[in-house]
Amino acid sequence: MSPATVPAAVGAILTTVGELDALPPHSVVIADPEGRSAREEDRQLAMQKRSDFDSTPYWFVAKDAGMFDAIASEEAVYRFHYGPFLVTWLPAA
Repeated sequence: MSPATVPAAVGAILTTVGELDALPPHSVVIADPEGRSAREEDRQLAMQKRSDFDSTPYWFVAKDAGMFDAIASEEAVYRFHYGPFLVTWLPAA
């Protein structure tokens, strides 16, 4: 079974696009939980998965990122290098 098909639990560390995509809407993760990013504003960054008005799910980043306040899982991993991601909250099943 691939990691993306195993349900995540609070406290899990995620590293892939598939794992982030597998989380349900309203999940909350902390990007770079150990605070190792070279960019101070990207350390321990809270992100919530949203799908407002039946939109494609996206991650709302808790920082002033201008036009990048809402990003796809691929952008979080490959473009902005925010990972790894600590799962801190999951909605009730």
